[in-house]
Amino acid sequence: MFAVTTRNSRAARNFLSALVVSLAVIGATACGDDNDNGLGPGGLEGLYRLESAGGFNVPATFPLGPSRFEIRSGTLVLQDGLFEATVAVEMDDVPSLLTTDGSYDQNGNRILFTGLDQDGLDVSLTGIIDGNTISITDPETGLALVFRKN
Repeated sequence: MFAVTTRNSRAARNFLSALVVSLAVIGATACGDDNDNGLGPGGLEGLYRLESAGGFNVPATFPLGPSRFEIRSGTLVLQDGLFEATVAVEMDDVPSLLTTDGSYDQNGNRILFTGLDQDGLDVSLTGIIDGNTISITDPETGLALVFRKN
């Protein structure tokens, strides 16, 4: 499910789309080895909170031309091979809520995420598991997002 609660300029929508793509994390049955990468019982399943974006603790503000874009918060829920990601953002003080879902395949400490962006386009991203965090860098924007499991 995808939802943006406000209208933004085309440049802002492209940035938000890239952000949502970055958040299109986790889903189907994991494959590869049974290594839980230090996440303990339950492996990858659970609630993750967006900890940082672009190397800055969330909430994080980014200039976007003459506009101001802020990533306020985010969550990622992994359960029964499915995911749902929700991110609260603001563009020039106008709040939006972005949500997305998809699937993944795990191989060791790497996760291949596949899904759809808010415009319904296919996406594919690779995440890295390190302890109780999942890091994803968007190839279009270079924005690195780090989610930490509670």
